[in-house]
Amino acid sequence: MTLTEQIAMWYQAGEHQHTIQAILELPASKRTDELLGELAVACNNMGQYSMAVLVLEEIRPRAGYTWPWQYRMGYALYYSAMKAAPQKRAAILSRARDAFLNALKLDPPEHIKNDCLEFLEWIREDL
Repeated sequence: MTLTEQIAMWYQAGEHQHTIQAILELPASKRTDELLGELAVACNNMGQYSMAVLVLEEIRPRAGYTWPWQYRMGYALYYSAMKAAPQKRAAILSRARDAFLNALKLDPPEHIKNDCLEFLEWIREDL
């Protein structure tokens, strides 16, 4: 079984900490953009939104113009904003809004489109 297959099993089981641990234990040279994207997903699912943002920023030059990257960044920023000080919340929500709008432009699957639209509505209400 490949690490990617194992990560999919951990995701289904809600065992996101295993994904984080396995990827962080890899040497940096073995951490592909795909694995780092999965690390960001696991961080988001564990409520580690700041870490997810840092991981996503690392792969931005290569993956930043894909819908998965934009969606994951929007998700991490949205929930980071919920934990942020009130004076910083609007700026973070604006960045999340931009990420979700960019994800929609990149033609994601229907369920992701629906999620993006829902987040955009929440952001509109929050702003």
